[in-house]
Amino acid sequence: MLTIQKWSLNPFSENTYGIADDEGNAVIIDPGMYNAEEGSAVWEWLQKFGSNSQAIWLTHAHLDHVFGCDYLFQKARLVPLCHPKDEITMEMAARAAQMYQLNFTSPPKVAYTLAEKEVLQIGKHEASVLFVPGHAPGHVAFYFEKEQCLFSGDVLFQGSVGRTDLPGGDEQVLKESIESLYKSLPKDVEVFSGHGDETTIGSEMKSNPFVNEFNSGLFQSKSKG
Repeated sequence: MLTIQKWSLNPFSENTYGIADDEGNAVIIDPGMYNAEEGSAVWEWLQKFGSNSQAIWLTHAHLDHVFGCDYLFQKARLVPLCHPKDEITMEMAARAAQMYQLNFTSPPKVAYTLAEKEVLQIGKHEASVLFVPGHAPGHVAFYFEKEQCLFSGDVLFQGSVGRTDLPGGDEQVLKESIESLYKSLPKDVEVFSGHGDETTIGSEMKSNPFVNEFNSGLFQSKSKG
């Protein structure tokens, strides 16, 4: 059984997730802790549920998803894992922080090792790495097939999709990525997004307004992330 913890953090209300099994194996997905209080909340959870903390999994490296990477490295030597095509996104994080006039400590050297269809493990639980660019060039999602849950980052939200007007964004590529999720995943898969509330693949196929825009060719980047 997996324990899933969600925190909504930093000035961008980004969702950070902690995932742990019953034996203390744990990972943090997209650590967005911006201040000491947020960092302490995640650290206390790790001490309770993640005695065998393993790594940081990044869906992508936009600023709001990597604020807490250095904190977790200093606390537990957790190294962020990211797709190689998002190396440029990580390099721009410090510049983005300056633009928003926010404090930012660059993360430790990131392991750019995540590959499409790679299988990651939390103890005996397996997650497939799905390559879903469009919001960011190296964006991935993590799919736990047995548990029927998807950590989608900023690709798919409840009633929305990721924006494509940031550097490296691509509207057509995002459309293809979302279509690949709709075609390959069961409708009852629960979606844990980078912002907002949980949803399911089936709910978004049915009611996400951007689906109709995709199909009609009228999609415009005016969404989250």
